[in-house]
Amino acid sequence: MKLKSVKNFQFDTRICYNNKGSENIQKKRGKNMPKHYFKTLILMSVFTLFLCCSIDKKTAFAASFASGSYTIINGKEAQYDSLSEKSYSVANIPDTVEIKGKSYRVTQIKDSALANSSKIKRVTVGENVKKIGKKAFYNCKNLKSITIKSELLKKSSIGANAFKGLPSDAVVTVPKEKLSTYKSILKSKGLKNQKVKAAAQSSTANSDSADSKLSENASFDLSKSMFDSKNCFSRINSEDGIYTSELSAGDSITIKTRFSFKPGIYGHWEEDSRKLVKGHVRCGRCGRCFSDFMLAVHNGMELEEGGCYSNYYIGSNKTSQPTTWAFVPDETPCPAVVKYTLPDGVSYKDGSMKIVGFSTKSDFSDACKVDASGNFITITIDNVKESPIFIPLDYEAYKKDLYYSPDIYFSVEKGVKNACDESIFIKFDVKTDSQLASESVISTDISYSYKGTSNTESYESVIRTASMQVLNTDAKGNSISGAEFDLYQKRVNTQDNVGNLRFVDWKLFKSGIHAGDTITGLGAGSGFENQYKIVQTKIPDGYDETESDAEFALTIKRDGTVSAEDENGNALKVENGVVKVTVVNAGSSSKESSQTVSTPVSTENTVSGNHEESSKPETE
Repeated sequence: MKLKSVKNFQFDTRICYNNKGSENIQKKRGKNMPKHYFKTLILMSVFTLFLCCSIDKKTAFAASFASGSYTIINGKEAQYDSLSEKSYSVANIPDTVEIKGKSYRVTQIKDSALANSSKIKRVTVGENVKKIGKKAFYNCKNLKSITIKSELLKKSSIGANAFKGLPSDAVVTVPKEKLSTYKSILKSKGLKNQKVKAAAQSSTANSDSADSKLSENASFDLSKSMFDSKNCFSRINSEDGIYTSELSAGDSITIKTRFSFKPGIYGHWEEDSRKLVKGHVRCGRCGRCFSDFMLAVHNGMELEEGGCYSNYYIGSNKTSQPTTWAFVPDETPCPAVVKYTLPDGVSYKDGSMKIVGFSTKSDFSDACKVDASGNFITITIDNVKESPIFIPLDYEAYKKDLYYSPDIYFSVEKGVKNACDESIFIKFDVKTDSQLASESVISTDISYSYKGTSNTESYESVIRTASMQVLNTDAKGNSISGAEFDLYQKRVNTQDNVGNLRFVDWKLFKSGIHAGDTITGLGAGSGFENQYKIVQTKIPDGYDETESDAEFALTIKRDGTVSAEDENGNALKVENGVVKVTVVNAGSSSKESSQTVSTPVSTENTVSGNHEESSKPETE
């Protein structure tokens, strides 16, 4: 059938569905209507009917919601097609979806549903999904977290390359009972070295979740971690928790820990029967309506996993009076304990502990009990849901006044964030000493319990250092004794707050070193701090004084590999992380100059270093 082209004609009919499946029809007509308008409309209707008759009978209807776009494939099942907005970073493929008042199980994910998406970071696959199309998550370069709740997947039901092209640090969480099977299947569908782990074991305590009214809108599941993973860490400065900066034995370093909980432990969202007669604000992502204050709370206590930060639309009571959504607090306490285990060579620096809100910087120390004893530091919080860590919503006041808006949540001192789940930020210093090993691990365990479910989140921070052995030979390579050496490290000292004026000093690291001694705890920074020099302070009897000090630069890679170069750029020998530095003294009858070489000697007597201030400063 060939349709006659019509110029200057505009006609657009859109059928949109909100989160409840209700229908809205919007029409837009052009100004210039042709004489054959009705004839053309009839032809278009016939053509549309022809197309509809050609569609597979299983595909009866398509709809798009905040959670994604779906296609009904039969009377009971639906297929997840894609994100409803390409800018979304989270895809929550639900167990069921409601379309026009009817519930459908989501059993399939369309081919290339999220392929090549650079925005997507987290995906949850519902428990009813039994088929994942080919290239469903192909080449999602930033997709680092996939949670599969379904136990219905088989090798034949997952399309080719469905999981190919994910980042190397991506983690796929699967049901515990399916861990072994799914590991094999997923690797055959594109996974390489990405981690596949089992989901936390469900607790019998979950049976009370109905009584607590933790709705699906709270993005919360007691069978999973209650931690908000994107806001949690425990590390020493660097992002991956590995510290190889200017640290050397005797230095102080700062430990930083941040953690927060998912919104579900603080309460849940319910639709209020009251009408928003004084105007309202509609969220552009989840489509729900709020008063101004509840919208502010909703930004933190998200209705959609990953947050509802999106466009907002201001509504007027003249056009509509929708019902509002309200946050209903949960008063069940949630105690938490943070325990640090320090390795030998690392100890807590008294008086350095600070516990504050990460966003508001509010002091939380009064709500915490700190016990530092030996190699352990324990911080106990009786309830993370009490002030000052969390400011509960006065729900009784809200029930009396739909437009309740307390000033405390919007004050400069507190900020609206404190009406939600404020992150807890712990910061303290530790001192290092002569027992510092080449790899020292500081472990952090954060335990919490809620509604009968307990869990522990663990983190590790690694301090990497190197060791050095001083060797002394004559010009022919024979070992000699009787000499003594001092070891210096170059350090930068800033003289003002902004660091405009800097002095570079050679700081005494260890004195009284003898040939064959091994010095531990050497750090390697990215600047001057990786430079060392050995000064001979006592000359062996019968030998000449060295003409220059032996200088070398130390490098420690993040995997612990140690390397070193002398002042001329020549590589020094390294054995088991120990840099071998040889100082040569010419005999008294010879005028050969001394030099630094990389000749190994088997004598090893481990001696530890301590910092002392040098009287030999240099200026930069």
